[in-house]
Amino acid sequence: MVDNPEADIALDILTELRSEIAPELSLDLVRACYFVQKNNQFNNDRSIAMAEMEKLIDAEVEKMAAGVEGRR
Repeated sequence: MVDNPEADIALDILTELRSEIAPELSLDLVRACYFVQKNNQFNNDRSIAMAEMEKLIDAEVEKMAAGVEGRR
C-alpha cells in the first residue's frame, strides 16, 4: 500500500538513478522527458512523444552549448 497517492515511484527511481549514474544530466530534463512519455503512453501515434522529446533535448543541448561558449 502506498502512503502517498500522489507519489510517482517510477519518477522517484528514475531521478535517483540519474543522480547515481549521470549527475551532470539536468534533473529538469529528466522530469520533462518522463512526463512526455507518461502523458503519451496510451497514444498509438509515437511521433507526438518523439517530437516533444526531440524539442526538449534540442533545447537542453542548446543551453549546454551556450554555457560552453560563454566560458570561452
